[in-house]
Amino acid sequence: MVYPARIATGSPAPQVLQLYGEPDSRSPSTKDGERLELLHYAFDWAGLDVSQVIEVCTVASDGKPGRVVEITLAATSL
Repeated sequence: MVYPARIATGSPAPQVLQLYGEPDSRSPSTKDGERLELLHYAFDWAGLDVSQVIEVCTVASDGKPGRVVEITLAATSL
């Protein structure tokens, strides 16, 4: 399987959707008083040799798509 280009903190939020598609779930979140959007992707179908869950927090700027501020890779037992 070929995986898409990587995202990093500071990447434009629309790039996450372009690379990984629509998330399995979206939810509001906060960090240090800043409102964020949490995007949750499950990759349990990809096998045990890769991260099973990717969570991406993005922050919007003035109602426009923002940037990635945090990325968490985890196992499915999250």
